[in-house]
Amino acid sequence: MTKATQPVGATLQMGDEGLERYIDELVEECARFIQLVAQLRQMPEAESPRRDQLETAFFGSLAHLKEHSASLSEWVDQLIEALPDDEPL
Repeated sequence: MTKATQPVGATLQMGDEGLERYIDELVEECARFIQLVAQLRQMPEAESPRRDQLETAFFGSLAHLKEHSASLSEWVDQLIEALPDDEPL
């Protein structure tokens, strides 16, 4: 079970360890992205080598999240397909 699915209530079965590691990595990258946003918000907008480094890391993290979310979307589609059909009321 991943850290992302543990908090409260029912948990979502991920299926295999590879997918669990993938979700954990996505959660870590989300945390990194949020940290970078917070750091950039606290910095003056004037150009500086440190701000340039943070902006580079920000855009790298954003690209990483975009790639991960595309792959995750495929997994969600498979999960939805595996759900039982709704029964008519």
